[in-house]
Amino acid sequence: MRKRVVATCLSIPNPTWPIPGAGLASGTASRPQLVYPVRMSQVTVIAVIRALPGNEAAVRTSLVQLVAPTRAEAGCLNYDLHVDIEDPNRFVFNENWESQEHLDRHLQTEHIAANRERIGNLIEGVEMKRFEPIDA
Repeated sequence: MRKRVVATCLSIPNPTWPIPGAGLASGTASRPQLVYPVRMSQVTVIAVIRALPGNEAAVRTSLVQLVAPTRAEAGCLNYDLHVDIEDPNRFVFNENWESQEHLDRHLQTEHIAANRERIGNLIEGVEMKRFEPIDA
């Protein structure tokens, strides 16, 4: 189940009517205003972790232990772990955060620090890329 982000709204006077997804805001009867959500600074993260050969089971176990506490963090919209079908040494997290600040706090949590300690010598490394959504 996905969490829903509540965004602040912007009033735009007298747009062309109807516009899907827009709601009616308070205004004069002759000039209604539509309310459009303004995107918060959502951040998407794709993190790729590559286990050293022979360590995939230990790395997988450690990464699975991150999922529940991370999903409970403030600002976490989703935190999904995947394993490459063709390469069981390659793991991918697909994450969405309400903001960069929430992501920064996540990266400083005790469970992330403990995971770094557990698997630091069992992996080749971590590649983390950040993205922002495009409204289409």
